[in-house]
Amino acid sequence: MSFSLNLFRVGVSSLLLMAVLVASGQPLWPERETADYFWLVVSGITGVAVSDTFFQMSLNRVGAGINAVVNCLYSPFVVAFRWVPLIKP
Repeated sequence: MSFSLNLFRVGVSSLLLMAVLVASGQPLWPERETADYFWLVVSGITGVAVSDTFFQMSLNRVGAGINAVVNCLYSPFVVAFRWVPLIKP
């Protein structure tokens, strides 16, 4: 279920992005090197497909309440753990 939901969401958002690019007069495929497009596809598959699928699976397993708590605590912990090494002894 989570994979199909994620696939639908990515498909709809891609179509909407293309519609916005066409409406604003931007090119769909700007002049770039092939390696740039390769890394864009790799990062998209990794970042969107895998991580969002895992997020949907976690919603199914633990529920929205626990996910909301973890999501709210994520940023403060990142800031705190990043700030701790900067403190001078």
